[in-house]
Amino acid sequence: MAVQSCRARQGRTTKHVDGKNLVSIELDLSAAWDIVRSAVYKETVPGAVALVRRQGRTVLHEAAGWAALEPERRAMHPDTIFDLASLTKPLVTAPLVLQLVDSGIISLDEPACRYLPSLARFADGTITVRQLLLHSSGLPAWSPVYVWASTRADVLHTIAAMEPAYAPGSRVIYSCLGYIVLGILLEHLTGQTLDDLAAHSLFAPLGVHDTGYGPAIDETRCAWTERGNSHEQASVAAAGRHFEGWREDCIPGTVHVGNAWYAMGGVSGNAGLFGTAHDVGILGQMWLNGGNAPGIRVLQPQTVTAAITDGTTNLNEARGLGWQINRAARDDSEAPGSAGTHLSARAFGHTGFTGTSLWMDPALDLVAVLLTNRVHPRVGDSAPVTQLRSSFHDAVATALQSTTHSASA
Repeated sequence: MAVQSCRARQGRTTKHVDGKNLVSIELDLSAAWDIVRSAVYKETVPGAVALVRRQGRTVLHEAAGWAALEPERRAMHPDTIFDLASLTKPLVTAPLVLQLVDSGIISLDEPACRYLPSLARFADGTITVRQLLLHSSGLPAWSPVYVWASTRADVLHTIAAMEPAYAPGSRVIYSCLGYIVLGILLEHLTGQTLDDLAAHSLFAPLGVHDTGYGPAIDETRCAWTERGNSHEQASVAAAGRHFEGWREDCIPGTVHVGNAWYAMGGVSGNAGLFGTAHDVGILGQMWLNGGNAPGIRVLQPQTVTAAITDGTTNLNEARGLGWQINRAARDDSEAPGSAGTHLSARAFGHTGFTGTSLWMDPALDLVAVLLTNRVHPRVGDSAPVTQLRSSFHDAVATALQSTTHSASA
């Protein structure tokens, strides 16, 4: 397989002050990029875009492979737009909820039914906004809500009528359903649609122009995802459910995740966001900067600190308010995941089913974006992509740590 490769920027020089001498150290991320290129060559993924920011500057931005293989080949470019899938949760839903916390409109530890009365049916109305953000609310990991509901009111009614999968607060079960609820909560409290709210409260202030929900995205610039929804069809069949109206063709520019598309019309709190590596890097930098961006404060520093701190220390998985926390760095009993083995215990990040990921590490002043279209043209085993992410992050961290050691020598 021929590997198409496009370059935006790579190898910026970082500067270190040692007494009165200014020392320039060239940051070599070629090994990290070679790992991504090799994955494309081996057809682990059709294509990929990698972006690394260090100390607020882009030091790597490369593209390789193909944005589409079927029905025709389209080259991947640094500004290709991806279905970001579950990166929607920490990049849109969580910060919008936390903005309402900063404004005093929401309290994290109030029952969520205070803001959405329909939720009083679920777990006797005891679940909190914090538990929804932490994935510890008791909601099941997944359910094809679109089998029963196609309006927001019906979606909320269907979720509220479910039996808890576990006692709220007793464990972490990653659940898209909780973030669907949070998206509906945001719309209910603000009177705005989630896509408009995100555009006005996040994207415009941060100056990102190629990021938004599917209906506003130029599909000709998109990396393609699955042909049809065969993976979702199999999941629904395995659950003993029946649904008609499946998409059968390639679906660029429309969200891949079934609940976000069939039940929520493409605009949801769990998925639906599209964007470029450049824009994802800027959104990640805001979190690394404590909620601050040039000329604007998006979140209060104490809110960001709470969000990127392990809020489930006594439970089975490390979660912050929207983010996965790198507990594996300080707990050898946990197998390394997408973060790899070299990021610090302060690192936080998230992945998306379509093949996307974002990790930040305050200890390294690092934002690492790796976007792939691993589900195109069909969904395969996720393990190779997890390994790709891990290897990429390890190589990036090794390069940064080597530069730090050279500068201090």
